[in-house]
Amino acid sequence: MPAAAQLQLTSVPCRFLLKRHAHERAGKIAVIDGVTGDAISYGELHERVMRMAGWLASHGIVAGDRVACLALNSKAYTEFFLALAWIGAVLVPLNIRHAAPELRFIIEDAGARACFTCGQMAPLAEAALAGNATVQLKILHGGSDAGRMDRLQHPYCCGQPGA
Repeated sequence: MPAAAQLQLTSVPCRFLLKRHAHERAGKIAVIDGVTGDAISYGELHERVMRMAGWLASHGIVAGDRVACLALNSKAYTEFFLALAWIGAVLVPLNIRHAAPELRFIIEDAGARACFTCGQMAPLAEAALAGNATVQLKILHGGSDAGRMDRLQHPYCCGQPGA
């Protein structure tokens, strides 16, 4: 194909795609939670991701920050990684089958500033974060209030660790 005829591909920010789907498919199912079976629509997904992105930004997460995630597949995980994309932060997905020392290495090697986890994975996340100096925000979604993990509830709100 001649150079002049090549299409120039550009990146479309996640927030524009979510807004478009919320507008065109507001009431249609977007996500079915793998843990609870609950479903949310594209309209709800857009609203929840927008709110979570605002919460993350208000807690100091900015474009380029790396944020670790140790969680089971769920709508919260989906909302979380879309919210990171919304603000330009980078998701560092962690394998739930790794041991704490392996997770600690990945978190430190990535330079993660925050860590998101679900209640079932909180003890493993706490073990992996023990002694870590780079993670400044720990976010717990649902489950038990393990250790020093902040509790992230609907709507997304919690404080800094130790606050």
